[in-house]
Formats: sequence, C-alpha cells, structure tokens
Amino acid sequence: MPMLYTYLIWGVLLVLLSGLVLVVTCNKEMLRMRLGTALLGS
Repeated sequence: MPMLYTYLIWGVLLVLLSGLVLVVTCNKEMLRMRLGTALLGS
C-alpha cells in the first residue's frame, strides 16, 4: 500500500513540474512578444 502512495506522490509532482515548465515557457514567449512590440513601437 505505501508503494501506491509513493507512485501517487511522484505522479502529482511530475504533473506540477510539467505545469510549471509550461507556464514558464508561455510567460517567456509572452515577454518576448511584449518586448518585441515595445521595441518596434518605440
């Protein structure tokens, strides 16, 4: 039974990590676009 909980915890951690990576990459792309538009605008 404890093994099942271990797998569950690892699964949750992996999901959180992948979500964090996704958010970071999206934010980077948005920041790049904002910087690009700001530079082009000025």
